[in-house]
Amino acid sequence: MIQNKLNRDLLIYLLWNIGWYDNQEIGNLFSIDYSSISRQVTIMRSRIPKDDKINKRITKIKSLIKV
Repeated sequence: MIQNKLNRDLLIYLLWNIGWYDNQEIGNLFSIDYSSISRQVTIMRSRIPKDDKINKRITKIKSLIKV
């Protein structure tokens, strides 16, 4: 369950970070409010520099999609 939440939060962060979708559109994809997207992005932005494993996953995914 925790891993699924982390995967969801990583995906939310990546969708927000690449800038192709706004918070409302991302929220619609996950059936959550746009303000929840803002909150998750803020949480991930603070976690990424502190968690090497998450940072490496983000870097690897970004390299695969050439962001």
